[in-house]
Parts: sequence; C-alpha cells; structure tokens
Amino acid sequence: MQSLNKKGVSEVVTTSTLIVIALASVALASYSIFDLIKIGNLQSSPTYNCLDLTTRLTPPIRLAKACINQNGEIEALLQRSTENIQISSFSFVLPEETWACSQETCSESCEILPPGTSRNYFLSPQSSPEDKILEIYVGTCKITEVRLTQC
Repeated sequence: MQSLNKKGVSEVVTTSTLIVIALASVALASYSIFDLIKIGNLQSSPTYNCLDLTTRLTPPIRLAKACINQNGEIEALLQRSTENIQISSFSFVLPEETWACSQETCSESCEILPPGTSRNYFLSPQSSPEDKILEIYVGTCKITEVRLTQC
C-alpha cells in the first residue's frame, strides 16, 4: 500500500514541475518580446535607435559611391531616404581619421541632407586612404562601410 502512495505523489510532483517550467518559459518569452518592442519602436520616439537603423530595408543614409579621386580626396556620394527621421549628426570614419557633420557645424561642405536628397562629399585625408575601410555613422550607430579604391 505504501508503493501506491509514492507513485501518486511522483505524478503530482512531475505535473507540478512541468507547469512551473511552462509558466517560467512564457514569462521569459513575454519579457524578451516586450523588451524588443520597446527598443525597436521608432515611431514613439523622437530620436532613433541603432537596432532599428541597422535592420531597416532602406537605411536613412546610403553610401551610393565611395572612392579616391585623382586629387587624392575621398569622394563619397550619400543618399538620404525619404523617411523623415531626425538626424542630428553623421560621420565619415577611417581607422585614423573622422569627419563629423552635425547641426552645429552647419557649413556647406558638411551639410546634413534633407530627406530624399543626395550629395557628393569630398574628404581630404592626412595619409593615403587606398584599401582602407570608410565607415558611415548616424549619431553613434554604424550604418555601412566600404573598402576604398581608385575612382
């Protein structure tokens, strides 16, 4: 008679354990999903986030062309998407040099493009940029990179 009681208790413990594991899994999955929704919701935030910018089918700024012209300058053609995302700064980055454009610089040579426009930027590096990687950042988010070659 004692073995029957142990068998019944064993089934109850197993069933209870499975229920607790299932509830914990649902809670963990819900927390993760809500956390991702909160991170990736661009429309509710006046600024952007890196996860959203780097996973978009159409990035806010696209590097259409980047090469080294006959004068030794980097010639970079940027195209801005038509989406009205607030961009307050972007940067061109080589391993040893950075050119930053922001709302504070406001010079014609470093203008932040309005949505739906494109522009050639000419950058004068201190050393030969050939075969180096040029990276484009929007704020602190790396958007794209390209290896530089002659035009």
